[in-house]
Amino acid sequence: MKLLNGGVTAINYTIAMNHNKSETIKRILDLKDLVKENGDVSMLVKSSGYIYKAKREGKVGIILGFQNVTPLEGDLRMPRLYKDIGVNIIQLSYHFRNIAAASCKERTDAGLSDWGIELVKEVNNHNSVSFKPCALLDTYQNKSDEEIEALAKKRRGYWYNSICKDALQ
Repeated sequence: MKLLNGGVTAINYTIAMNHNKSETIKRILDLKDLVKENGDVSMLVKSSGYIYKAKREGKVGIILGFQNVTPLEGDLRMPRLYKDIGVNIIQLSYHFRNIAAASCKERTDAGLSDWGIELVKEVNNHNSVSFKPCALLDTYQNKSDEEIEALAKKRRGYWYNSICKDALQ
């Protein structure tokens, strides 16, 4: 109820980070059960249209997301399956390098691995998402406006971190 009272329409819920496929699917099923039990105030977001629907119905839309590619277990087909069961965000890496990409805490920016490049192609072919984000605070995890605009020109999605100023006070 706090989210609704605060005027929040949708949230990115991290359903998995360093979880394997089995753990991830169990977590998704558990969350789906919880959302169903609380259907009067929440709903799963399957596409951008569901965010508008949540707003109209006075509910909080829950967008399932990963903060790492570990749940894919190196299988480029997994994003399609996860999309089918409700996952709409896959962050390529968190604080440490993985099989897909370098990360914000690495000494050097090595970018995407060969596998990471193939993953981005796969996601762009099947799960394309694009929107224009903004950062509420300047942090090392956010990109500059110029970098975001360059991504937008290439019609690529960009996921970002945001930290509410009130949360820091």
